[in-house]
Amino acid sequence: MDESPTRTRGSKLGLTDGDKRWETPELAEPGRSLFLNGFLVSGTFNSIEMHEALVHPAMFAHPNPKHVAIVGGLRVGAVKEVLKHKTVQSAVLVQQDEELVQVCRQFFPKMSDCSDLEGRAPDCFEDEHVTVFYQDPKQYFAQDKANQFDVIIVNDKDPRHAPEIFSDEFYISNLVKSLSPEGVMMIYVGTAADIDDPRADKGVLFVREQLIRQLEANPEVEAMLVYEEARSGFFDPRSMLIICKSDKCRSRWYSRSDQVDFAIYNRIVKTQSEQRALMHYDGTTQFTYSLTPKAWETVYCRREPTPFECAYLHLDPARPLHDLYLEDANKSSFRVESKRTMSTRENGTEEEVVESRVYATVNIPEGSYIMPKHLASSLVLTQRNLEGLQSNLNVGGGPVTVIEDLLALIRKHGHDSHTPPGIDAHFVEIGGSTLIRQVDNAEEANVGRWVPPHPTGSPPVYSPVYERHRMSFDVFIVATKPIAAGEEVVRHKGLWSGY
Repeated sequence: MDESPTRTRGSKLGLTDGDKRWETPELAEPGRSLFLNGFLVSGTFNSIEMHEALVHPAMFAHPNPKHVAIVGGLRVGAVKEVLKHKTVQSAVLVQQDEELVQVCRQFFPKMSDCSDLEGRAPDCFEDEHVTVFYQDPKQYFAQDKANQFDVIIVNDKDPRHAPEIFSDEFYISNLVKSLSPEGVMMIYVGTAADIDDPRADKGVLFVREQLIRQLEANPEVEAMLVYEEARSGFFDPRSMLIICKSDKCRSRWYSRSDQVDFAIYNRIVKTQSEQRALMHYDGTTQFTYSLTPKAWETVYCRREPTPFECAYLHLDPARPLHDLYLEDANKSSFRVESKRTMSTRENGTEEEVVESRVYATVNIPEGSYIMPKHLASSLVLTQRNLEGLQSNLNVGGGPVTVIEDLLALIRKHGHDSHTPPGIDAHFVEIGGSTLIRQVDNAEEANVGRWVPPHPTGSPPVYSPVYERHRMSFDVFIVATKPIAAGEEVVRHKGLWSGY
């Protein structure tokens, strides 16, 4: 029972400002909790927040989810949340225990009440889009379900309490196979990681680590993301794993909050009450989900052998920073000179051009950070931004010079994000680093990326490190060899190509 009445409860009972009963449990509404084999699995407290957290991040990570599967019925409210999406044409619930579903429908009726949703049946389970299979999910997905579902919500037990489910490689592989080419799967993975947890395969959550390793090794999986929800009805935050068949899901996962809010407006059904259909999930909530918690990175980096990228968790305070200060030569580690050279045009004629050259004014040790202040000011654009600029190029019947110039700057000094792949981000250097001369021969360059390309040729499918530090990995550069005072600073033209 709550310590005092909720706002909704107080309004129903007609409590007014100053009523002392607001401060006591006298009129608080009793809650219900569902236990399975002695473990708390659901309840009325924070059930809305938890159900929304289980469903909508995965649904909005897909561009147009039509066919959805819900595996496990421990939280029957997942069906209701799925039906809030206009795009859904079929929702399949696969649950072995029919009695459990009926108990939930009887004692937690709000979780399956769709009466307020326009275009849906009053009882979510009676909606024409919903089909229930009372069958072992392993048997159901062992049948040929290839490319059948756009989204799968694995709303099952905590992996700690069901190792026979989450360590079954055949079952996990069948779940992935059943996803469509841009399919997204959410798996509830229990208690959130803690910064003091031991190596994941040695602690009590070793089954979860087995699951993650299985998915990492699956060639059909291109991206894995993790998020947490604190308002879960449990004492500790709960965690969920997103699995994507296409790394393009990252562009939607990392959408700005306003973009998510607009997507919600377009996709979520209206209500009879004219109230918002989603209480907890919105663009800002999704933004918080997109920020991988530090503890997941810490536990990941306890793997043996230590993952390559764990050597780059932060800028090394032992390494010096060398920046360009045009207004203060004494403070600056660089000076800029202009050089006049001859360049050949496409038509074969020669023209004189002025090029900037950057020279070190101090000795710069190998590994030093080069112009970090300027690079941290890089402009970040999305593909939508670039398309908008291009479409506005001829507004009014003629080319807009300022847009032409901006696009030229972007082409010359911009690069797509590669760490990790699938991110819809284009970084444009706008500071002193743009003055560094570019050379064709990589051996001539004396500066390079802070984080070198991954030894395997591409970032891992699952890496909390890359997810947390993707922007830093995409902008900072270092001295790749000692640079003597008076020596020119040069960079390779392909600095940002590849992973």
